[in-house]
Amino acid sequence: MRPTTRRILAAATGLALLAAVPACADDAKQAAENVPGVTDTEIVIGTHQPLTGPAAPGYSKISAATKAYFEHVNSKGGVNGRKIVYKVMDDGYNPANTENVVRKLVLDDKVFALLGGLGTPTHTNVLEFVKTQKVPDLFVSSGSRNWNQPDKYPTTFGWQPDYTVEGKILATWVKQQFPGAKVCHFGQNDDFGRDSLAGVEKVLGAVAAKQTYTTTNQQVGPAIGALKAAGCQVVISASIPGFTALAMGQAAGQGFRAQWVVSNVGADYTTLSNQLGDKKVILEGMVADNYLPMVGDTANPWIQEFTKIHQKYNSANPVDGNAIYGYSMAYTFVQALLAAGRNPTREKLVEAVQKGGFRGPGLTPFRYSDDVHAGYSGVRLNKVQNGAQAYFGPTYTTDDGDAAIVEAHLALIDEGDLRPTGERIAERAGVSLRTLWTNFKDMETLFAATGRLVGERLDALWQPIPPDLPLTRRIAEFCDQRAEMLEVLAPSARASALREPFSPQLRRNREAAIARVRHEIELVFEPELAHAGPGRDQLLDALTVACTWAAWAMMRDAMGLDVAAARATLARTIGALLVDAIAAGLR
Repeated sequence: MRPTTRRILAAATGLALLAAVPACADDAKQAAENVPGVTDTEIVIGTHQPLTGPAAPGYSKISAATKAYFEHVNSKGGVNGRKIVYKVMDDGYNPANTENVVRKLVLDDKVFALLGGLGTPTHTNVLEFVKTQKVPDLFVSSGSRNWNQPDKYPTTFGWQPDYTVEGKILATWVKQQFPGAKVCHFGQNDDFGRDSLAGVEKVLGAVAAKQTYTTTNQQVGPAIGALKAAGCQVVISASIPGFTALAMGQAAGQGFRAQWVVSNVGADYTTLSNQLGDKKVILEGMVADNYLPMVGDTANPWIQEFTKIHQKYNSANPVDGNAIYGYSMAYTFVQALLAAGRNPTREKLVEAVQKGGFRGPGLTPFRYSDDVHAGYSGVRLNKVQNGAQAYFGPTYTTDDGDAAIVEAHLALIDEGDLRPTGERIAERAGVSLRTLWTNFKDMETLFAATGRLVGERLDALWQPIPPDLPLTRRIAEFCDQRAEMLEVLAPSARASALREPFSPQLRRNREAAIARVRHEIELVFEPELAHAGPGRDQLLDALTVACTWAAWAMMRDAMGLDVAAARATLARTIGALLVDAIAAGLR
């Protein structure tokens, strides 16, 4: 586990790029044939949400924000000329209802994809059905590890950090801040609570006491009384908002004073304050985590842009953490839809998410790959003080298992050991060889994890470049960043080249790296790409080739150029390609 200084505050102007140039009508009509939910003018997607029931407080507003973001995109022409239709069905946070509404969405409404279905117990109930129907099941609104089973559920993907990742990070902070304290766990009686507890106990060992609740029973008094009787000094809570409020309210009523450390899914201050009313003072000092910009950070360009969209399309609801969640998830979906191309199919959409490379308001990178369908890789802690919720400390990333092994693998490569053996990796990580192969079934899975770590390193170096800057300045800033990234990439790229002929995973890692740089080029040089007209894709291919490791290695290794000379050559190449495209577009 490690803190990262990654800054991911993007210029708000970049959000406008998600409204893509409309596709040719004939192409769109041809693409829409035999693709469920896709016509030449629309893409229909659906979701199940708790608009009523025990999870409705706060969560019922997420889909309203998601729909508002799609209205914003649709007002700019949609995605490749198609407007997004988002069908929201209420399941009341009841798994039986979820099965009914999802069947309707897939079989009757024939949606192209499911997006953001909310809840661990609810969505778990439809996984097998979704699998048999081969429907893209994107960005489930839950941190359960169930969504990260690509071999078993190949079309399902998480979005938020999983509860084990979150539990490990919260427990690490507690271990540092409260050494020797009695730490206890309060959690939902399903995979949400169990995954959270698993993460906590990976760091702390067995907790001093643990209690659970069920969403059909609001009587949490006995559970809170048991934690008090056990002498708990810190309570890590894996709870939805309604039960966070009930638990903390009961604790206050029983005179049980402990430090509450709450999962992000149940810790939005605005939602909890509305539920507690005059008793909201009990939230003072509550520590939680998040991975998106805090709603109170009005200087953040993402918050500024989302607020504008909210005021225009969603003003009846509060701007709170649930709204920011909905807007951010919708932004990621539009990126995935763009990456699926002008003629999207369900298969292309799944492949686009697996390639990853998405950017957005999150504080940490996504983990997506062929072998990992989990979402954000970490969180940052926040605290309620004087009626406001604000971040403190660094942002942390981790994974479900032992990140020390992956870091050891990459450290050996960085030091010049381009073919480290399992024995050397285990020795460097300070674990047994058996532990290494317990966490990673073979070298291919280790290569996948190492590829994700390299991706995180590159994400930490990326700084969004507003597309409205003068072209010369954009080229300069882009080449500065690209040169730095390629030098960071160099050791692992050289190591991969030795084994790639025999490793499908290393080839997938290379494809993901190419997709990453291609996406960066689209963000920075979209105005010039638009000028290219029918030659847009060819220009994008040429720019991508110029910016990849293969071109950089030729300059640095074969030609002997130093970093400055290679960077200057890259800038000249990009400039020449873009100027030529602009000139061709004006002729």
